[in-house]
Amino acid sequence: MKNKLRSPASGNRPSRLGTRLLACLFFCSLVQAQSVEPLSVFRVSDETSLDRATFAAPGQSTWTHLTNFEHDLIQRFENPATSPESNDLLALYLIASGDVRDAEQVQPFQTQIAQFFEQHADVLRIRDEHERGTQLLRRMHRHFLHADERSPLAGYNADQSQLSELLRSGVYNCISSALLYLVLAEHAGLDSAGVIMPSHAYVQITLADGRVVEVETTAANGFDVVRDEAFFARQASDWFVSRGLAVPSFADYEKRRVISAAGLGYESMWSQHTTDMRMPYADRMRLAEIRGVMQSAQADAQHNRLVYYFREADYLRKQNDLNAVDQLLNRIAPVLATFDNRPVHTLFSDPISTVPALLLQAERADWLIRGGQAEQGQQLALHVLSQVDTAPMNNQLIRDLGWRALGTHIGNLIAAGTLSDARTVINGFPDGCALSAFCINALEQFYISQGQQFWAQRNWPRAISVYEEYLALDIQTDNRSVFVTNLQTAYMNQAEQFWFDEERDEAVAILEVCVIKVVSAERCQARLQAARQSR
Repeated sequence: MKNKLRSPASGNRPSRLGTRLLACLFFCSLVQAQSVEPLSVFRVSDETSLDRATFAAPGQSTWTHLTNFEHDLIQRFENPATSPESNDLLALYLIASGDVRDAEQVQPFQTQIAQFFEQHADVLRIRDEHERGTQLLRRMHRHFLHADERSPLAGYNADQSQLSELLRSGVYNCISSALLYLVLAEHAGLDSAGVIMPSHAYVQITLADGRVVEVETTAANGFDVVRDEAFFARQASDWFVSRGLAVPSFADYEKRRVISAAGLGYESMWSQHTTDMRMPYADRMRLAEIRGVMQSAQADAQHNRLVYYFREADYLRKQNDLNAVDQLLNRIAPVLATFDNRPVHTLFSDPISTVPALLLQAERADWLIRGGQAEQGQQLALHVLSQVDTAPMNNQLIRDLGWRALGTHIGNLIAAGTLSDARTVINGFPDGCALSAFCINALEQFYISQGQQFWAQRNWPRAISVYEEYLALDIQTDNRSVFVTNLQTAYMNQAEQFWFDEERDEAVAILEVCVIKVVSAERCQARLQAARQSR
């Protein structure tokens, strides 16, 4: 280790690491360490009710199980050689709603769209794209949203972001109405895209002449609205407040993101309807994962699925189901491998996103070590520990998981009898070991195993050296007294050996050293007095 260890100040988080040693002449027992599990940083909701028997399905890239319909649809959107049609777009948006998962469930909604165009076939015959888009929006409001000119926001609910619910009830918000308009625009041959602002979403249409018009889908007359500095100076406050939205500035508007029609569907997978009060854990996790897969370059999409991955790993560990943990990490390893050898904080614009990434990398380090890739796991754990202070929160949890991985490595080396390799690893430990019970546990296991090895050989000088080296680390745990007891016993064993070999002066000298070096060396003191009287 780089520096002498210093444990926390007296009274701060003492580490209780198991059954104490009972030391006696010519015998030494191994410290038995109890499991030290950190608390989860994420609130557990309904992980316990989830059946994971079908998770990590063959042929799928996700941890959660996708229906064949979901899997096939996602592949069509992933394949750059294919161009999804309006029915595919509708199906994607319905999957994003969370409560539609197969073709049979999608069919009634496809019928609704078909019936709309049967009743409004004249819209498709309008040659002027501007007029076609205008009429499409007005008809959409009358047909699906039950628009009332006297109460233009009668069906509006700022929290209703599911397209499936809009098609059932006519209740909508900016997201769900934008999704519906995009489906209709695709069917009507309009070049459409989604637009995202900090608190709002809408649609833009690119006309054949290249002109871009904005479509405010929450209003029947919202085709080709103008949002300029004058609008944000005079009208924006009332307009956004009336819709229950935070009021943006013109600067926010200028930072708007234009995304594909499919992209707005992915964005809706993390919208109002995916809160834990409205959607089961399994559905929320599945949507977060799909979005993460489809928006691999979107930082917040990666953050969301990483949060769920860690919640899964944390929950499964608490169930002592390491097989399931390994299955999870095996499935998500390609995602986590993209973070290797790079500081995590450089990958995310939001520092909060570094937290689940570092937690999962620490879990992956432990998985690699347990799976026989010890060198890679060791380096990854060290990489995580080197970044702990860059995380804006949960530093201790990240630290504990990083040290837990290294502790697993040390435990494996001890079990294999390669104590010299264990010492090499320990010598490479960074500062801060004494801040984690997992690291302290690993050190105590190593030193007691090393002492036990020399004890079995009756190599008392080496056993004494090991115990003194540990005590010099100044780790204040309940096991410290065990090491002190074993140190005193090792001194007495060495003195007894000298006494048995008739080297009584050497025996007395060893006992004198014991009295000087060992705290409360009553047994050495008593034996020294007896030896002086009888030599």
